[in-house]
This record gives sequence, C-alpha cells and structure tokens, in this order.
Amino acid sequence: MTTTARTARRAAGAVVAAGVLAALVGCGQSDPATSPSTTPSHDVLATTAPAHDELLAAANQALAALGAQDYAALAQLASPEERVLFSPYVSIDDAAVRLSPEQIAALGTSTQVLTWGTYDGSGNPITMTFAEYRTQFVWPRDYTTGAQTVVDASLVTGSRIANTAEFFGPGVHWVEYSFPISGPDEVDWSALRLVLRDTDDGYKLIGIVHDAWTP
Repeated sequence: MTTTARTARRAAGAVVAAGVLAALVGCGQSDPATSPSTTPSHDVLATTAPAHDELLAAANQALAALGAQDYAALAQLASPEERVLFSPYVSIDDAAVRLSPEQIAALGTSTQVLTWGTYDGSGNPITMTFAEYRTQFVWPRDYTTGAQTVVDASLVTGSRIANTAEFFGPGVHWVEYSFPISGPDEVDWSALRLVLRDTDDGYKLIGIVHDAWTP
C-alpha cells in the first residue's frame, strides 16, 4: 500500500472513529444484541497509541461482536495472516489457544473441548468448550456498558505480569475494557484486553486476553 493510500485510510478511520468517540461521550447506551457494529458506551480515560481513533473504532467493533456473540462478524475483524490468541490471564503463554478466522466464525455452534491454559494457583488444566470459556474468561461481565477504557495501558492489575507487548512484538496495540475495584475485599475487578495489529488493511484482531483477581 502506498503512503498516500495509507494516509487516506488513516483519515477515513479517523472519520469513523469520530462518530465512535462522539457516542462514547454521549448519554445513550447501546444494546450489543441488536447489531455487531453497535457502539459500546465507554469513557476513554487514556491513550498512548498512534492513530488511536482508528484503533478504538476497530476494538469497539470487536467488542460489540463479542457481546452479541456474532462470531461471523468477529471473524471479519480477525487477521487473515495470524490466528487469534485466547489467553485466560494477562501473562500470555506460548501454549495459548489460537483460532483462525474460519474457526472463530464457527464458535457459536462449536462443542469442541479445548485446553485453554491452566488455572492460576492450582495449575489444573482449563479444559472446556468455548461457550464455557467465554462465560468465565471472555465475558464474565458486560463490557459494552459502563466499562472504563484505556489504550496500551491498564487501570487495574493483579499478581500476574502482563506481557502483551513483549509477546506480540512491534506493530501491536491493545484496548483494555475494565471494571475497577468496587467492593471492600478488592477482588471484584475484571478486564478484557483486545489486542490488534496495525496492518496495511487497518487494525486486525490478534488477541483476546482476560484479566481478573487471582488468589
């Protein structure tokens, strides 16, 4: 892609994202079940990534597709060159499950049991279907409504050390949607980190990472 074409793509992305960001600061909330492209309602608290408007627009589309369980739409956002990595914790392991766009498109009806990693503490394997994994490690809360949002950063951290940048390497950014600590025991926070790579065809989803308090 030429520099001119790439610049035009950035400009187009910024126009799309302007609408996204306007919705973010508006008073309306959206129902992710109505459409995979529905704009989630968030406050963007920090950003450090270049062309972050385009990044946020792509991440919000992926978030809405996850919330609506529209895996065909999610597959369209995935990188065709890289399989999407699923990690139950922010300390990503080399053995993490990776799924192709075709596999992602079929997740809604998949009954295949996979080992998604190991539980923190016990070390027991996380062996379950995607539907079960989604409930515990992707969508334990509705991140399309009321979550705080940061780019290339975290508002909440646990005992595990995040290694997103080191694991995926150059050209990668992430958008993290989180619910902060609200209870006296300080264990009720959670976060969903969507990892995207900057390509000539725009930002493509390459990672879905969960974070929460662990013993």
